[in-house]
This record gives sequence, C-alpha cells and structure tokens, in this order.
Amino acid sequence: MSDITPTLASGRPQRPRTQLVATGFASAVCAMMMAGALGFYMARRHASGPHPGSDWLDGLAVPNPQFDYALLALVASLVTAHWALWAS
Repeated sequence: MSDITPTLASGRPQRPRTQLVATGFASAVCAMMMAGALGFYMARRHASGPHPGSDWLDGLAVPNPQFDYALLALVASLVTAHWALWAS
C-alpha cells in the first residue's frame, strides 16, 4: 500500500526578534540615562552641604532646565515616532 499523504513545504524560517531586542536595549539605555542624570543631581546636591538652599552649582546659572528636558523628550518622541512609522 502506498502512502498518498502529500508532503507539505515547510514555512519560512523564523526571523530572529531583532526589533524586540533593539527596543529592549533602547529602553534600557533611556532608563540608565535617566538614572544617571538623577544620580548626578543627587551627588552634586549632597556635596553642596547640609542646607538645601545652598549654592551648589558654583555660580553656574541654569535658566530653564524644564525646557531642556522638554526638548530632550521631544527629540526622543520624534525618534520613536519615526521608528514606528519605519517599522510599519
């Protein structure tokens, strides 16, 4: 008796999950960057003395740090949005 079961071609090989790995690395980099900035701030603040209002930047004026972080977040959002468009 002969076997009449057709032989099916195997599907395409599974792609490695490069985008998932890259996204994980990018998320880790962002988290480490924020942790480093927070650690630097806390170290400088601690080194300035026991009083919270003491001069801890040695005459360096930071006029608007909120704008700098907002601009950094905008650039990160632009990169993420373009990456999402490219991936789709």
